[in-house]
Amino acid sequence: MKTNTYILADIVAKILVANPEGLSTYELFNRLADSNLKTRWLPTRNSFGPKLRAIGGIIKQGTATGYSTAGPRTVVVWNIDIEAYNEWRGADVFGA
Repeated sequence: MKTNTYILADIVAKILVANPEGLSTYELFNRLADSNLKTRWLPTRNSFGPKLRAIGGIIKQGTATGYSTAGPRTVVVWNIDIEAYNEWRGADVFGA
């Protein structure tokens, strides 16, 4: 059975696998918002970081500098440990 948590986690995991250099919280959120992901599975922007931390195998890779009209800011960069993700998920999502 797919729960909303697993639906969101699987989509985030696939995005991170496709971007091995990692992505910031903002980049991940914007990609999800621009996709055809149903809005009920997309958390608010303010709760997205804690949702990522709760997914096993999605790890903080470090920080980077992000730029906006308000000036530079430090952003978290996320990556994926596929083995840890599959263990958390209880399934081999990527069919290794």
